[in-house]
Amino acid sequence: MSVAVNASSQPSAAAERSGYLTRLGARIGEVGSALCLGIDPDPRALPAGFPPDVTGIERFASLLLEAAATYAAAVKCNLAFFEAFGSAGIAALERLRARVPPTLPFIADAKRGDIASTVARQAVALFDALGADAITVNPYLGGDALEPFLARNDRFAYVLCRTSNSGAAEFQDLAVDGAPLYLAVAHRVADWSAAGAPVGLVVGATAPNELGQVRAAAPGLRDEDYYGFTRRQYKRLRELEVFLFRAARPELDHSGLGLRLRWLTGGMSPAARPRRSRRPT
Repeated sequence: MSVAVNASSQPSAAAERSGYLTRLGARIGEVGSALCLGIDPDPRALPAGFPPDVTGIERFASLLLEAAATYAAAVKCNLAFFEAFGSAGIAALERLRARVPPTLPFIADAKRGDIASTVARQAVALFDALGADAITVNPYLGGDALEPFLARNDRFAYVLCRTSNSGAAEFQDLAVDGAPLYLAVAHRVADWSAAGAPVGLVVGATAPNELGQVRAAAPGLRDEDYYGFTRRQYKRLRELEVFLFRAARPELDHSGLGLRLRWLTGGMSPAARPRRSRRPT
C-alpha cells in the first residue's frame, strides 16, 4: 500500500504548467471518480484460461482496461511484467498503451534513474516512445540524474521516498544529519517542486509513522486527502495502493482538498478481476 503525493505545501509554478495535472483533473471531473487502475499482470497469478505467457498477460491486461476505462481517472502500468518477455512483451505493452483512451492519463510504473545521459534516453523512451503522462523514478543518483525527467513540464515524475517493501528500512532509515534518509529525500523533492519541477513523492502507507513524518514535511496534505476501502474490498486484492497529490489549480480541485487517486492494482489474482456491472465508488 503506497501513497504518492505532490511534495510541496503550496502549488508550484511547474505544477500550474503541468499538462499531466491538467489532463488528470479534467478526467476526474469527467468520470466523477478518483480511481486509478493498476495493471500488474503477474503470469503466475492469472485467472484460469489465461496462459502464463506474454499472450496471457496481454489478454488479461486488455480485459482489465476494457472493463475499467469508462470509470477510471488514470491507469498505472508496471512495466516489468511486460519487459520480462523481451521484445514480445514490449510490443504487448505498446499495444496496450495504444488502447488507452486519449483522455485517460497513463502512468508508467518504471522506477527509472541513472546518470543524466542515460536518463535523457529513458525520458525519451517513456514519455515520447511509450507516451506516458507520468512515471515513477528513483532518486539515488541525485537531482542532476533526474533532471531530464523533471524538465518535462508537460509530464510528471513521482520520486521514491519511503517504500513499502519489507527491507525498505535497510537504507531508507539511515541517519542523515540526525534524520532518516527518506526525510532528506522528502525535503529535497519538496524544494524541487517549490522551484518549479513537476514532481511528487511515493510513500509506503504500510509504514504509518514514516508516512506521518513525510506528511509533516509537506504540511499542505491533510487527513481527508486519504481514501479508504472496506475490509471486504481489501480482501479481494493482494495489494492496495493510493496515489495522492495536491491540485495545482483551484478549478481542478473538485473536492476542495486536492486531486486524489485511489489506486487499485489488478492482475494478481482471479478475485482482482473487475465486474462490469458495478461502477467503482
